[in-house]
Amino acid sequence: AWIGPLLTPFDALTGSLVGVALAVAGFGGDMIVSALKREHNVKDAGSLLPGHGGILDRVDSLLAASPLFFYLVYFVYFVHGFG
Repeated sequence: AWIGPLLTPFDALTGSLVGVALAVAGFGGDMIVSALKREHNVKDAGSLLPGHGGILDRVDSLLAASPLFFYLVYFVYFVHGFG
């Protein structure tokens, strides 16, 4: 809540709500990639980072959270003109 206004165009309350939404989206992205790997019987998504599951396993939560953050900022501040 206190660092959101410093790094983003959100105020403290909105930053807290966006933070919760991004945490949920990140968890969802991780679970989706894990489900896809489990469905295809793949343990690691790559071999570039041995012991870590590959690059995709490091950034799978960003696959859902990054677009969510972009569109929240875009629609709230540029399309609707708030802020």
